[in-house]
Amino acid sequence: MIEARRLSVLLARLKRATSPHPTNLPHRVTSFIGREREISAVTGALVPGRLVTLTGAGGCGKTRLAIEVAERRLPDHGDGVWLIEFGALSRPELATGAVVSALGLTGDPTRPPLDLLRDHLVTSNALLVLDNCEHLLEACGDLVAGLLATCPGLHILATSREALRVPGEQLFAVPTLSVPPSASLASSEDSGESEAVRLFVDRARLVRPDFQLTAGNAEAVNKICRRLDGIPLALELAAARAQSLSAEEIAQRLDRRFQLLTGGPRTMPRHQTLRALIDWSYEQLEDKEQAVLRRLSVFPGSWTLGAAEAVCAGERIADWEVVDLFCRLVDKSLVEHDADASASSGKARYRMLETVRTYARDRLSEAGEEPDAWRRHRRYFSSLALEAEPHFAGSEQGTWFTRLETDLDNIRAALAACMDDEAGIEMGLVMAAALREFWEVRGHWSEARQIFQRLLAHPMTRDRLSHARGLALSAAAHMAWYQSELDQAHVLNEECLTIARQILDEPLMARALSGLAILASDRGQYERARSLYEECLSIRRRLGDARAIATILNNLGDLAMNEGDDPRSLALYEESLSIRRQHGIIRGIGVSLSNLSGVLIRLGELERAREYAEECVPILRKLGETSRVADALHNRGLLEFREGRLEEARGSLSTALEIRRDLVDRHGLIHSCEAFSHLAAATARPRLAAQLLGAAEGIRTEVKLILHPGNQRELGPLIESLRQTLGHEPYEAERTRGLGLGWHGAVPAIAAWNTDDDVLTNWQG
Repeated sequence: MIEARRLSVLLARLKRATSPHPTNLPHRVTSFIGREREISAVTGALVPGRLVTLTGAGGCGKTRLAIEVAERRLPDHGDGVWLIEFGALSRPELATGAVVSALGLTGDPTRPPLDLLRDHLVTSNALLVLDNCEHLLEACGDLVAGLLATCPGLHILATSREALRVPGEQLFAVPTLSVPPSASLASSEDSGESEAVRLFVDRARLVRPDFQLTAGNAEAVNKICRRLDGIPLALELAAARAQSLSAEEIAQRLDRRFQLLTGGPRTMPRHQTLRALIDWSYEQLEDKEQAVLRRLSVFPGSWTLGAAEAVCAGERIADWEVVDLFCRLVDKSLVEHDADASASSGKARYRMLETVRTYARDRLSEAGEEPDAWRRHRRYFSSLALEAEPHFAGSEQGTWFTRLETDLDNIRAALAACMDDEAGIEMGLVMAAALREFWEVRGHWSEARQIFQRLLAHPMTRDRLSHARGLALSAAAHMAWYQSELDQAHVLNEECLTIARQILDEPLMARALSGLAILASDRGQYERARSLYEECLSIRRRLGDARAIATILNNLGDLAMNEGDDPRSLALYEESLSIRRQHGIIRGIGVSLSNLSGVLIRLGELERAREYAEECVPILRKLGETSRVADALHNRGLLEFREGRLEEARGSLSTALEIRRDLVDRHGLIHSCEAFSHLAAATARPRLAAQLLGAAEGIRTEVKLILHPGNQRELGPLIESLRQTLGHEPYEAERTRGLGLGWHGAVPAIAAWNTDDDVLTNWQG
């Protein structure tokens, strides 16, 4: 049966991979039973309406119905169908960020996330599926109202136990599955028409393949379905008992145990019925099984068996006992295998249904075990971060980045737990700093900055924990630099350097010196940058840190390129690449190859540049190095431009621009504007070229970056050519128009490129 399930998952993934419709909907692992009338009704409501909210009690199947409807709507939404799960979120302010993350966008701390979503969705006909809104009702209502007011083509399908109370909202109460109308329908043929019976039988066969609906057990099955009111989750939990109990035995236990269900008024809230079922399932567990279930509730998303062992062991449960207890919970359907997370991470992962997790969390609190469980949780994921850090340089980097991405919900929860407990602040600082390269490579810049800000603001970090604070300061400075917050990055690096000198921590000192050198180079302070790099290099050579030595040599190559000394830049990049190849520093190899292709293009050595450009892109893509992939594609576009392949150049440059837009990479946007300016001039669009030069200049001013001599040498001939073509005053007029675009306007301006050479006419900003 396990092999059959695995095959089912693989086939589903193959189908999804070949689908022309963009989506993140989960792959179906079990069959979808019935609901054809509901699907038709909800689909029909979504056609004229833009917001439909599925309401109903916990466990009634709102989520599964929403996903099924969304799956069938895929062909109608060319911009994608996206599922956003709010169940793991604990605070209302995280709701908008969850949508930003699901759509693959990166927030900018200088702008509200809602504005980023509006910009992205303003012309979209996407369908958003917002799941489990009830505990974030006000936040979700405000988010939905804001999006619908400004994004006319957007449709939203929400699930919630209550209405969002947003203008234009259409409510659809999700009924339970149809049940046999009376005990007189005892035949297997008549019972099989009931959706609840079909679901029960289907799920019973998962745990007992020979289970059949027969004349002998039909009455008992009917009774189970009626007593459980056709609630899908309740039916699935009950069906799991078919592994060891007959239908008659299950029905008998329901009769005796569920007084609330069988004897209570018909108007009672259905969530009480579901809780009664979970109460019953919980009370059937042994004491140690109950303890494991309670402790697993601290995982906000999925988890591995190793993580479960670390969190659940202790307090009367030995390490060796956890696996057996855990497997029993899986067998009883209180814990389920997460097929999607397992497939993406390559490792078996598990999760709880949200209703079960919430129930178990309440029990954890009642037992007084919550603080200890969270301490074990944060200790495990802190250790995971520290274990991962050394692997960020080698051949396993991509594997570790994927593992961390899969555990991102747990990492966030562990860091939040560190912030909520003074005893965990040092752990949080070290953990967040250890993940610096992960935050950087996977584009989590804004989120990382917010985490560092909260950790560094804690009073404890100002009085003690100097080494841990220094690590966090250095990492926070790096994230600030990535988002062009140069002043903030400078302040953070200076404080890091002060701490490092006070405690005589040479590795920390080298980090701060390198950060300050990068900032000095960006500001045109080349001699100061070189001095800082040389001091840093001396420390790294003394420590014998080959990886860091290669990085500094690469950065010195950047400095030489900024100064316009391309031959020296080439030599430094080659020396850095040699060290990185020698030590198998995979990410560094990709970066060096990208940088080498860029400088070789400037030197006119196009054949060598092509060799390096073709080698670096797959390396960086495999690692998920989003921003560096954009740099490599940008260089490919420049190479194609130099070779006269203008359409290919436009395609490569456009792809790089899209990535930089999503990352809010303002450094990269400057280079994109300048590259498109060259392309515009080459395609007889001088006004467009002048406007884009103005846009690049405006962004530079906005983020306080100078025009380096190396860049000036590249742009000088273009500017002179445009002045001759347009005339001095017309050129200045168009450049001034481009200045007003800023980085917010430059991207949609380039995206509006067509036969008209006036960016500001094309851009409906």
